[in-house]
Amino acid sequence: MPIPETIRNAILNNELSTIARELWETLSGESLHETFQLAAEHGHIPILEFLLRSTPDAEQRAAMIHSGGDAAFRSAAAGGHIPILEFLLRSTPDAEQPAMIHSENDMAFGMAARNGHIPVLTLLLSFTPDAAQCAAMIHSGDDAAFGMAAAGGHIPILEFLLRSTPDAEQPAMIHSEND
Repeated sequence: MPIPETIRNAILNNELSTIARELWETLSGESLHETFQLAAEHGHIPILEFLLRSTPDAEQRAAMIHSGGDAAFRSAAAGGHIPILEFLLRSTPDAEQPAMIHSENDMAFGMAARNGHIPVLTLLLSFTPDAAQCAAMIHSGDDAAFGMAAAGGHIPILEFLLRSTPDAEQPAMIHSEND
């Protein structure tokens, strides 16, 4: 079931009272998960907080946060919404945070690189303390983040990725399948 237009517009305008009224009259299941993702994509923490507060069952809250393979997290990363990423990480048990950060072949990292969000890349790397895991995230998908940043013309991202990569590995990154 697609998100009703009244709710979509209320999310885009951050109208919490309209969302509250409409949500419980019209949404359930996947529509509620889509609403959560849309609010994350547009950086609306009050809406995310409301949705989680209004969902009493812990398993349903977790399902909302992690629906679509952590789509809300990836959408927030793509949009550069650090407060949303931090909120989602705080709302997730520590043991599950790595799975969220690295879901879908580290797509959140790639989307942030594609859209030029160095603070998001820094945050994701800071939650990945293991150097080998950081390198795996940077080079995921045959250096897809580097290729996406290059395609988007994001020179600061390219410089950031190169600074985050040992000198011996930089030529392979520059000349990967994505060049």
